[in-house]
Amino acid sequence: MKIKHLALTIAASAVASIAVGAAIGSVAVAAPKHDFVSVAEAKATYPSVARGFESKLPAGVRWPESLPAGVLDSIAEEEADGQTVQIERGYLEGLAAMHWLCSWEGELVSATDAGDQGRASVALSRLAQFVKLDWYQENYEDPEGEWFARVVEPARQGDLSGVIEDLAACG
Repeated sequence: MKIKHLALTIAASAVASIAVGAAIGSVAVAAPKHDFVSVAEAKATYPSVARGFESKLPAGVRWPESLPAGVLDSIAEEEADGQTVQIERGYLEGLAAMHWLCSWEGELVSATDAGDQGRASVALSRLAQFVKLDWYQENYEDPEGEWFARVVEPARQGDLSGVIEDLAACG
C-alpha cells in the first residue's frame, strides 16, 4: 500500500521526499505532483486546508491551527542544514486526512473504553468510510485492501489492536 502524490520536499542540490503515512503503517510514495509552496505559505494555509477537509471530525475535536510539530521539526532541521524547504500542496491535504483518521481512531478507542456503544458505532462507521473519501481515492494506493483488513475488519469483531497500532503512530 502507498500514498501517491504527497511529499515534503527539500530543495538543494538534490530533492528528497518525506511521506505522510505515520498513521497507516508502512507506506511508500509514488511520483509527486510537483505543485510546491513555501514553508511560510504552507504554515499560513494549512489551517484552512484542514478545516476544508471533506469529512467532519468527532464531536469536541478541532482541526489543528498549525502544521504538526513533527513536520515543523523536520523543516527546522533541513533549514538548519542550509536547505530550502518547499512543501507540496497535496501534502497538506494528506496531513488533514491523517488528522481526521487519527481523530476517529481515538474516538473509537475512547468510546469503547468508556463502554459507550453509540459513540463507538459511529466512530467505527466513520473509520470504514475512510476508504470512500475522495482524498483516499485520489491519493492512497491499497489495491489489496490491506489497511481496511488490518484495522476496520478486526474492529468490527471487537479487536481494536489494528486501530491502537495506527493510533500509536499518530503521535
